[in-house]
Amino acid sequence: MKRKQAIQFTLVAWASTLLLILPSQVWADAAMSNSIPPVIMILFDTSGSMEWLPTSNTTIGSCVRTPCCEGSWPSYRRSNRTYGKSRTIIAKEVMTGTFKTDQYYCAQRTAGGASYWDVPSSVEQNPDGVLQRYQSMVKFGIAGYD
Repeated sequence: MKRKQAIQFTLVAWASTLLLILPSQVWADAAMSNSIPPVIMILFDTSGSMEWLPTSNTTIGSCVRTPCCEGSWPSYRRSNRTYGKSRTIIAKEVMTGTFKTDQYYCAQRTAGGASYWDVPSSVEQNPDGVLQRYQSMVKFGIAGYD
């Protein structure tokens, strides 16, 4: 009987020791996680409908559903023209910063056999995009799908 009590005492002692040790290790891991920035994956829709204006029945000048952009890449901004923004261009603005209104224009770009509306790199952007605002706090990953 004494042997059984000794074994039980030993098991209780080991269990108590483990309970005292484990929480301190878990606490240390939790404290370390505050210094590791979160990783956010952003997934962009790159299908053809993203080249349309935000509402599919919108008309800008003679352009229906698509922004009135310059025909070929590279091109230049015309002073007497209103340029729309496709859904893709709006998503780029949200992530990377708004385009300066007095410089903004878009043009048709062709790459890999596909044509799409894009903004030339000469158009300056304001530093108010999500990536700029949170670059010191978050790691970003970006992917696209059709």
